[in-house]
Amino acid sequence: MAIINFVNYSSRSKSSQSRGCMRSVMKYVAQDAKTQWQGRQLVTGVNCQAQSAYDDFLNTKLLYHKGGGRMFYHLVQSFPSGAEVDPDKAHAAALKLAEQFKDHEVLVCTHTDRDHVHSHLIPLKVTDHRPVPGSLRPLLNVVGDGYLALPPFPAYLARFPFMPQMPGES
Repeated sequence: MAIINFVNYSSRSKSSQSRGCMRSVMKYVAQDAKTQWQGRQLVTGVNCQAQSAYDDFLNTKLLYHKGGGRMFYHLVQSFPSGAEVDPDKAHAAALKLAEQFKDHEVLVCTHTDRDHVHSHLIPLKVTDHRPVPGSLRPLLNVVGDGYLALPPFPAYLARFPFMPQMPGES
């Protein structure tokens, strides 16, 4: 079963959602040593080019005059240690999840350097003036069985607008 978690970049820190932060996160998740599998890189751009994802994201933000504020979201889809999921299948599952962001640009990178296979999804917050959906519930319903959203974040993180919820919660 895959678990989807979010990396929260605090809105209290002015540098948390800067262009530099976005570049650093993208460089980290796309590292060759972490994404290598059977002689190829498990790095894919959805609605963008993986090699130029930072520039693509930034150009889109500037095109729609959205150069400030929250720049991106960061999802991590992971499988437990010992789960019989090969990196190709994990990457395919991450791409299926990325498709749910419709016309948004998403960088998808699957890491194979740990005991557990996990994928990082970095969706751009805005495309054509439409923000990323505010709830993950519709995405989880579409992706279907085999996914588990973590319980809601603690109260002090409740302002994070892209919060996972357990199935059946309203």
